[in-house]
Order: sequence, then C-alpha cells, then structure tokens
Amino acid sequence: MFISSSSRSTKAAKNPLHPASLVDPATHTAALMELVELELSPTVIDYFVHCISDTVAHAMRYSGASSSRIHCSFYSPDSRQRHTAFVTTVLARAEITTPTILVALSYLARSRPHLGIGRETWAFERVLLGALIIATKYTADSTLWGSAMLEGSSANFWRSWIGSWV
Repeated sequence: MFISSSSRSTKAAKNPLHPASLVDPATHTAALMELVELELSPTVIDYFVHCISDTVAHAMRYSGASSSRIHCSFYSPDSRQRHTAFVTTVLARAEITTPTILVALSYLARSRPHLGIGRETWAFERVLLGALIIATKYTADSTLWGSAMLEGSSANFWRSWIGSWV
C-alpha cells in the first residue's frame, strides 16, 4: 500500500516530534534550535576534533600515560590535520547531521570521567566512532535503547567499547 503525499503531510502534522530530538519542538529553547540548524562547517568540525582530542588525552592521563607524550601526539599540527581529515571523511560518508554531532558531544562530555585508555593505538578513532555510534543510535532510533542511554548507562557501553581495545 502506498501512502499519498497528503496523508504523509497529515501524519507529520499530527506528530509534533522534532526529528533531531524526538520531543515536541515547543519544549526547545531558541538557542537550541539555532544549534540544531547549524551547518557542518569547518569550524564545527574543528571544535568536534578538539573535543575528541581532549577526551582521549584526559582518558589516557586517567589511565597513567605520560602527559608530555599525550600532549605531543594529540595536539601536534600533523595529528590535528590527520584527525580533521578523518572526521570530515567519516561525517560526509556516514551523512552525519548536526543534531547527531551535538548528541556525540554530549556523550563525550558525560563519558569523560569514566574513560581510561591504556594504549594510544587508534584511540582517537575509537572514541570518535564510539561517540558517533551512540549518537546515531539515539537520533535515528526511538526505541528504549535510546532512553536507556540518556539515563546514564552509556558509561557501561563506553567502558566495554574502549576497554575491549586496551
């Protein structure tokens, strides 16, 4: 059975959920709506790369790695360029939207105290992909899994995801 465009628009009018947050848009502040509508510009991508690098560096310090080694490896111009190119490629190929980036940034901030990374190999990439997997699962799926992640059980996922590579 095919759904006509008129029945589709009627269904959308009855469904007051914002596609980015899965809640009624009337509950959003104007500032949040501005963030959700941002384009994925180089500035936004640079900020995302910076947050991932900070999270990885914090997690490596938490697990006892040398802070001078961490500083050199994650903040050098060469690493920054490689990480930015990798993130840009992943975001483009996976068609990641701004709301998904915002959710990923939220998970990075919330998981930071719970992460410990013992080995630097692919640490940036693992944290990036872990954050995007969780964020995409939440923004693209309205099942109970997304609700459970919001309630704080994402720390367990992070420990299992990152810990399996340590």
